[in-house]
Amino acid sequence: ERRSHEGSENFYYSHNGNYTETKYVYFVIRYDSYKPILNSRYMMKRKLFWLLLLTLLLSACTGKNPLSDTNWTLVSYGETDAQTAAVPDTEAIISFDAEGILSGNVGCNQFSGTYEVSGDKLVAGPLMATRMACANDALMQQETTLMMLLSNSNTFEIEGDMLTILSENGNTSTVWEKME
Repeated sequence: ERRSHEGSENFYYSHNGNYTETKYVYFVIRYDSYKPILNSRYMMKRKLFWLLLLTLLLSACTGKNPLSDTNWTLVSYGETDAQTAAVPDTEAIISFDAEGILSGNVGCNQFSGTYEVSGDKLVAGPLMATRMACANDALMQQETTLMMLLSNSNTFEIEGDMLTILSENGNTSTVWEKME
């Protein structure tokens, strides 16, 4: 409801002792008529504030790297449908730190390099590794498969304490268990 008042009054003023009549027209809008406007602006600002806060919170949640500051030990590797168990009595580990550095040991040699995570994509490299000869063929096969897989773009999945790193086409994968 708009509350306003219109009107006119006669106004007399003196100029050099002569009084002149002038009509004064006015239109008054009461403050109450601005309340819906003020309320709608207030509500708009309030909605904008909550929208910005929600956006900030969601962007903070989605930016978390699930691999950051984690260590994993190898469980199995090879073709996704026919995994080969990790060579027994061999320490094959992988570590992801918060600064984007990947390091570990895949059986015979140690390696390190950079990594980036975007959603479920893992891009590692370039990777550097020592070049020591492996003690047996099984260990050499494990190391070759792991280094080839880690050197390419991959996807990964984390279910509980298990990390699966899959090749880009999904044919080859490695399964890792989280270390305490």
